[in-house]
Amino acid sequence: MTEDDAQRAADAGIAVVATTHFQNVLAEIFSISAERVAEFKDVQRHNLDLLINAGVEIRIGSDVYDRLGNGMGAKPTRGEIESLVALGVYDNASALSRWIDTGRKIFPNRKIGCFKPGCEASFLVFEADPRKDILNLDRIRLAVKQGIDVTQDQ
Repeated sequence: MTEDDAQRAADAGIAVVATTHFQNVLAEIFSISAERVAEFKDVQRHNLDLLINAGVEIRIGSDVYDRLGNGMGAKPTRGEIESLVALGVYDNASALSRWIDTGRKIFPNRKIGCFKPGCEASFLVFEADPRKDILNLDRIRLAVKQGIDVTQDQ
C-alpha cells in the first residue's frame, strides 16, 4: 500500500476492519517460518500506519469464528485486539476504545458503550483493568446482558 492509496481511502470515507490475528493462526497451522511471519507483520504494521496517518477509520473485527472450538487457536475479536497491540499499532487503551467504537458504528441506532440513562444494560466487569494489560480481558467478574446476569462459572 502507498500513502496515496491510504489517502484515497480516507478521502472516500472508507473504514477498514483490521483482521490481523488470523494470519497468526495460519502460520501455526501451516508451519510458516518465523522470518516469514515477521514479514507479514511488517506489512500489516506498515499498511495500518499508513491508513491511520491518512485518517482512515480503523475498526476492530474478525475474519474467523471458531464456534466449534476446534483447536484452531482462534480468539475472534479478542485476538484482533491482542494482535494490534502486539504489532504496536495501538496501546491497550486505544485498542479497546477502537473496539467499543466499532460496535457504535455497526449499530448506530443502539445505545451501547455508555453508562447513562437510556443506554443498554449490557456490560462486563473485569477483575483488573484491561487498559493496563490486555490479558485482563480473561478476568471477567460479571457479565450482564440486557440487565440480566449471564456470568458463567470460570
